[in-house]
Amino acid sequence: DWNIYGVDSEESKKVVNAFLIKFPEVSEHGFGLYIYSKTKGSGKTMLSCCIINELAKRYVAYSYKFCSVPDLIELTKDFHNQEAQKAVRELYSCSVLVLDDIGAQMSKEWTNSVLYRLINTRMNDKRVTIYTSNMEMDKLNLDERIIDRIAAGTYKVSLPEVSIRQKEALERKRGVLYGR
Repeated sequence: DWNIYGVDSEESKKVVNAFLIKFPEVSEHGFGLYIYSKTKGSGKTMLSCCIINELAKRYVAYSYKFCSVPDLIELTKDFHNQEAQKAVRELYSCSVLVLDDIGAQMSKEWTNSVLYRLINTRMNDKRVTIYTSNMEMDKLNLDERIIDRIAAGTYKVSLPEVSIRQKEALERKRGVLYGR
């Protein structure tokens, strides 16, 4: 519900709707989305989940995965674990991948290497990647090659600087105290 923000979010809504409607064409080129807002709790992760759920309903022939960047980094550290290796391979090969919270990770050579390999491979294979972040793309603390690839392969979706999580928590708290 885009109205929950209480501010104009029409442009972002248009981009997301067009992405969903034109997904077969968009996916041929491997274009994804870069969903960002500086405000924690603004609905970035929720929106990315709504998008992949809607895509999964409309386009059943595609495969979908969701992974936070910190979890990706942990998976790649567990090199000898067969299940972890399988999970990482699926992130490379799925049709649509949501990489949640890019920019939340610590900047290290290892992190840059892991992200570069995944993002570059997915870009070369024209696989759709949806990113969520609390940072504008050009402010990501990542290797410039990674940022360049993300920029080339995504449509930007800027969410309003409104914490839906805090708004909903306030309503729940009021409901408990005042019976609303």
